[in-house]
Order: sequence, then structure tokens, then C-alpha cells
Amino acid sequence: MDIPHRQFSTSCAAVAALLLAVAAQAQDTTARSDSTSRKPAIPLPGVAITATAVDTTRPVLDTISAATGGSVGALELQALPSDERDPTEVAITVPGAARGVGFFDFAPKVSLDGASSLYVPYTIDGMDDNEGYLGGNLVELPLDAIQRIGVMTTSYGTDIGRSATGVIQYETRRGSDRWQGDVFTYFRPGSPLDATPPGVTSPAPGFRRQEGGGSFGGPLWRGHTYVFGAIDYAHESESQPFTIDPAYNTPPGTSSYAFASGSGNIIRELTRAFGRLDQQWSPSETTTLEVAYSGIHLQGQGGGIVVPEADFTQNRDGFLANIRQTSDLGALVNTATVQVSTYHYYYPPSASSFSVPEVTIVPNDTNLTPIVTVGSSGFEFDERETLLQFRDVAQRQIGAHAVQAGVDIMRGHYDLLNTDVNPAGLYTVSLAGSNIVRHGPFVSIADIPTSARVVSYEVDARPEDAWGTQVLLGAFVQDQWHPWSKATVMAGVRWDYDDETARAPTGPELGNVQPRVALNWRVTPNDVVRVGAGLYTGKMLFVNYLDYRQFAANGDLPVILSGSAAPAFGRAPSPAALAAAINSLTPREIRLLFARGAYDPTSYQGSIGYEKRIAETWGFSTTALVVGTSHLPRLWDLNADTFVPPPGDTVQRSLTFGDAHRPLPVQNGSYRWLTTTDFGGQAIYWALQTTLRHQFSDAWSADIDYTLSRSRDNTEDINFFASQGNDFHAEWADAVNDRRHRVVGRVIYDWRRTLQLGTIADFETGSPYNVVAPVGFDFSGSGSYALTANGFDANYQRYPGTPRNSGRLPDAFDWSFSAAYAVPGTAHRLRVRADVFNVLNDLLISGFVNNAFGGGPRTQVSNAPPNQFTTPALNVSVGGRPREFQLSAEYAW
Repeated sequence: MDIPHRQFSTSCAAVAALLLAVAAQAQDTTARSDSTSRKPAIPLPGVAITATAVDTTRPVLDTISAATGGSVGALELQALPSDERDPTEVAITVPGAARGVGFFDFAPKVSLDGASSLYVPYTIDGMDDNEGYLGGNLVELPLDAIQRIGVMTTSYGTDIGRSATGVIQYETRRGSDRWQGDVFTYFRPGSPLDATPPGVTSPAPGFRRQEGGGSFGGPLWRGHTYVFGAIDYAHESESQPFTIDPAYNTPPGTSSYAFASGSGNIIRELTRAFGRLDQQWSPSETTTLEVAYSGIHLQGQGGGIVVPEADFTQNRDGFLANIRQTSDLGALVNTATVQVSTYHYYYPPSASSFSVPEVTIVPNDTNLTPIVTVGSSGFEFDERETLLQFRDVAQRQIGAHAVQAGVDIMRGHYDLLNTDVNPAGLYTVSLAGSNIVRHGPFVSIADIPTSARVVSYEVDARPEDAWGTQVLLGAFVQDQWHPWSKATVMAGVRWDYDDETARAPTGPELGNVQPRVALNWRVTPNDVVRVGAGLYTGKMLFVNYLDYRQFAANGDLPVILSGSAAPAFGRAPSPAALAAAINSLTPREIRLLFARGAYDPTSYQGSIGYEKRIAETWGFSTTALVVGTSHLPRLWDLNADTFVPPPGDTVQRSLTFGDAHRPLPVQNGSYRWLTTTDFGGQAIYWALQTTLRHQFSDAWSADIDYTLSRSRDNTEDINFFASQGNDFHAEWADAVNDRRHRVVGRVIYDWRRTLQLGTIADFETGSPYNVVAPVGFDFSGSGSYALTANGFDANYQRYPGTPRNSGRLPDAFDWSFSAAYAVPGTAHRLRVRADVFNVLNDLLISGFVNNAFGGGPRTQVSNAPPNQFTTPALNVSVGGRPREFQLSAEYAW
């Protein structure tokens, strides 16, 4: 696709309309022009904006808005390197955005202003694109479907809501007045070209990706009906070496214990599709229909200590469809949209079923380090949601005022079936004394005799099918006022309501009134001052409610039978029998619903900035900003162990000791931990952002951004709890997303429509890691290592006196490069391209997620107390990508 040299319609009317559209985008900080037009932002349905070598929608001087953030246009999305054609690879280069640090493998990828990526909302053409259970994209769009990505971080208008931490906005492409399209194929050869990951001595696992797709659009009825569609499909395979301890996998002189050899495998398929139909019924009435789907399917086929029969598959399927009616009545423009979306996230077994239990083989009764896992997968998770949204926005010009008002209503229905262990149970079997003999290529559950020595058996005796609804209401009004020709004042107020807050004993939160004001003053033709301040309210993730349903007194009933109480292999008591004996079961975790009140996250935001146009195509800007957020979720134990070990204490204490320090006595059949989601978490982020920009010209463009920032908080996530009791004062520390210095450069160069070069250079100082004691260490006798939340956030106990996030990962420099060449004799229609990621093969661990159970670089385990502590050798088993290559070819017409 010869993106840089596509031109706007040659129609004079279309060119004039395009200029009006650019000048009218008064609500978009990243799509401003130098015009001081007082016409409100009215959609112009007869114009299709396509990529061009000169990006007039992002001039070097913003004379309208005070909002911070930035944008990525279609040209940059196509020309800059992006692995797997993932638009977030480019979006994270915008000031205020960074690669998010989540707590599970599919956590959202982008963090804004140092906040958790779970709380960042996404929109597609103004409508929600959010998975309401855990957060992040509901649908991922193909790259060809995106006209522009806007990243708003602070001081934006009241038309944007349900976020205390910014928003990512996708604007889609539509058909133009001529038929055009493209087809492409991408190939990631993997090991033959890719480097070995830094710090790893063994060869890189085999990896291959094949990807293909295209886009097509044009006029079905010129001047009236336009259609556009895009699709992208990728297939990946990667070997997963077995990491079974050789001491047990191949004992000397023994073949029967050779549980597995070689490698397992993982298969991943990604499908993204988008379609859009625009119908202009008359000069004043336009209807737009959009549909989008994305499916991510990841099938595990063994690896690590898991044999193929016990592996599982991850599936994430999102779909949305909306219809939008735009009525331009001259002085009044009204846009009404209705959208329905669905999402399905589930983990079925890859090769077995949930009628088969999971079995973990350990060395003996006292050494419970897992050797190998057989049988079926370890848990059940099946989450479904259906969302219905209505949004109506009216705009009117009244003299020097462009007034905008709107309402937004959303209802979500959620259904979750979840068990922490396999529904058929989890056996822990001792290798010693069990006579396990492998008969096939891998050890199997069929190889475990009924006489095997069972160390423990765990099952959910009462799985809970949890469901619920969430209703979100929003209303706003704002005025874009030009008090004089060189100044723009944006002022408004927004109100949001989340009915999830009504489930708390404190009653519904009705006071989410959010005033916002911003000033943009063009002091001279080349100098602009910008100031903004306001309140911003987000929404609660629905997982907070469904977790309560799962862990309530009448919810799931996890049971562990160990020692002499453990059943013989294959002869476990029925779930009904276990549930009937609840009064004899050991105390467990029970959760109450919002016992300390429920509140939506709220932030105050303020910014002040200065812009200067150095030359016609050069601009400089600097902005200071602060974001303070309250009402962040965390877990609170209403029956917490009140003993706090003194600094330097390393004594291991028993559950009996801790129970003696709890307010309420611990009894069988009841609870030890009485947890609830508390909304007392706080965070503060400040930053100084400086940008030097060269506007797109016929040859090249460049953005160089430097951000000096700090992010601190006392909670990281919905599963975050205090290391000792409820002492969240001790948890106040640099956030896991904190990055002190970050420098990002984006450059595109085009030589005579033949050679196009693009590069992203991203340097960031290392973000924090937490230093914890080994799993199972207990300095207060609280038993907090057994809390369910440990499987996600892993805020295990630290040595008393050790601050949270006391270490720093190494700095990281990620340089990626792309080169595309138009093959002679094809009229620039056939282009071949090569992308190289992490050109210098640097060790990249600053931007990667922390996997479950604290694995990876963000949680480091030390065996020494603080007075003996030295920085441990970093566990980089979950590191960033090494140097990688991507080859592609594209044909456009």
C-alpha cells in the first residue's frame, strides 16, 4: 500500500470540506488547526479523509485545546514498525502513555499517567470498546481500519467520561469516492533470524508467525453510499521446552521416570475484522453502520512442567455493532448512536475435559516442589458479557459559544463460571512410593496407579455460577467560548453514576459532579499558553462484584484434604458430601460485599503548558501536569491479624499465633480471613513533558518526546492487599508503572516514493520491583500467602522493615526500524518491507507484565533479611523480546 502518496479527493468541494472539518475539531486536542473558527465540531459525512504525505490534522501549534496527550495518524501506523501490526506498539510512544504492567498474561497493554492499565478506557468513534469485567479492549481493530489513534491524558473536555486516567480513542476509516484496497502478507521467521534472548544461554524457542489480510472500500453510490472493510489474520506457533527437574525426570540408571523430553508447543491465532457502511440520505441526514470482531485463541500443547494432556486453551472473542444517525440542522447538529457488544473469555482444556482431575507429582511428602503436572487443566474460567449503550450528543453555535451537551447510558450483563481448581479436583501425589511408570511419549494420568501416595486433594465443593448487571449513566454540557480572537475557553460539567456503588451499605454514590475548565491563549502568532484543571471520575470494574459472589459465604467452597484425611487416588468424596460436612472444614477466606463503602475512582487533574512555533514546520512544547487519584480498589481484611513484626524480625510464626491476634475467633466451618474490596487506595502522578516536532512534509516527519515523571501509590490492583494486616501506610511507594525518565523518538522518511524508512527509539529508566520473602514465609502468623489474591498480584510478605518496590530494574533501550521498498515497474503498488525490533538486542524487562504467582522480574525473592540483603540476580524468565525480524509484502490499488 503506497500510503504516503494517497491524495485527497481532487474534488474542490471535498478539499474545502476537509479544511472545514480540520478547523472544526474543537473537542480534539490532537486534531487542531490554526484556524480560530467558531463553528462547532460538526461531522461532514460526505468527506473521506485518507492518509497523505502532509498531515494537516496535527499542526505544530495547537490554538484550541489545553489537553495533554497526542495522536498517531494513519501514515504513522502504516510506516512505523509494529510487531504483528499491533497499533499499541505506536500508541505507547505518545507522551503520558507507556507499556502497561499488568498482573496476568492478557492484561491491557497501555498505561496512562502511571496508572494501572486495567483502568484505561478505549473508544471507537466515540463509543465504548471496553471489556467491563477486567478492563482493556473488547475488540481489537485491524491496523488498516484505523484512521487515527488519539491519546488523551489530562485536561480534556467533559464529553469524555468514565475515566480518571485518560482515554484512548480510535477513529476508523470509511470509503472514499474511488475504489481502493490492499492485500498483504507478513512473516516472522523466528529462530533462524531472531537473536537469543539476552541473558539466556540456550537457543531461543522456535517461533513462527504467518499473517495476512487486506482492506477494500469505495462508493456504492457516489455521493451517497460508501463502504469500507478490513481483515487481519495471524497464526503463530512457538515451542515450549520442558523444564522438569532432571534430578527427577531422568534418575541415574532409570528410564521409568523420564517423564517427558523435547519440547511442547503453543499455537496462537488472532483474527481482527471491521466493516463500515455510510449512507447519506440527504445533505442533512447521514446513517453509519459499524461492525467489528476480534478473536484471540491460544492453545497450549505442553511445556514447562505441564504435559500436553494437562494444558489449556485461552479464548477471547469480542464483537460490537453500532448504528449512528447524524442530523445537521444548520445551527444544531445531533448525533445519536446505539451499540450492542458481546465478549466471551474462557479457558477450556486443550486435550482433555473437566471430568478428568489435575494431578501434580511432587518428590515426597515434605518436598512439595512440583515436578510435573498430568491429567487435565488446573481451573475453570468462563466469563460472558453483553453490553448495550446509547449515546446522544447535540452541538449548537450561539454567537462566540459552541455549546455541546450529551447523555450516555450503558447496561452490562455479566455471567461467570469460575473454579480455582479443576472441577474434578486436584491431586498432589508423591513420587516416592507411588511406582509411577511412563508408558507413552509423556507421563500420563493413566500411569498413576490407584495405590499412589496422595499428599493432598483439593476441590471446589460448591462451584458458583455468578452473574450480575451494571448500569452506567452519564450526562455533560460544555461550552467552547472565544472571548476574543486569540483565546479559547473550554468550560463544562459532567455527572456520572455507577449503580454498582448502590450495592454498598453506604448507598449509591450520586455526587460524581466533575467541573472542568481549560484556557488556550495565543499570546503571539508563534506562542501559545495552555492551562487546564478539573475533576474526573471513572467506573468500577465488574470483577469487584463477581469476586464477592465467588468468595461469599454461600459462594465457592474450596476444600483441601491432606495427610491422613487425603483420599485414595481416584476415590475422592463427592462434592455434595464435602459440602454437607462444612462445619468440620478448616477456616477459609470469605468475602463481604463492599463492607467499607463503594466509590468510583476519582482524580483531580491540572496542567500548564507552553508551545512555540520555531519555523513553519517545527514546533516546541513543554507541559507540567499533576494527577491525584483517590478511591482506588484494594483488599481489606475485616478480621486481620493485628500483630506487626518489628523491623529486622525474621521469626517464623504459626497460624495459631496469628489467630490469637485476630479480633474474631477462628472456627472450623467459618472464616479466617474476612475480606472485602475497599476503595481507600490513593495515587499521585506528576510529570514534565517536552516535545520537539517536525510536521509532516513531503519527505519526513519527526517527534522527539522527553518525560520526567514520578508515580506513587498504596495499591496497584483490585487484588492488592497489605503485606502485614491492613497497614497500607507501609505500602506507599513508587508505583509499578513508575518511570522517572523516558525519551521517545518517532521518525518517518520517504525518498522519491520508492524507499520509506520508519523508526521508533524508546529509552526508559527501569521501573520498580518488589523484594519479598520466599512463598510461605510468615512473620506474623497471618497465613496471607494462602489468600486467593496471591495468584494475581502476589504482594507476598516482605522482610519486616523492607519497603515495597525497593528495587529498580535496569534501564531499557528499545530501538525498532522498518524499511519499505516500492518495486520498480509496479507503479508503486507492490511494496516489500522488513521490520527489525530491538535492533541492539538490549535486555528489555522494564515494560513487561508480572505473571501470576509473582513470577518474572517484577517480584524478586530474597532469602536474606534486610541487614544481609544485596540486590539479587534478577529473575528475567519473563523478559522482553530479543532482536526480532518481520518480513512482509503488500499490494495496493
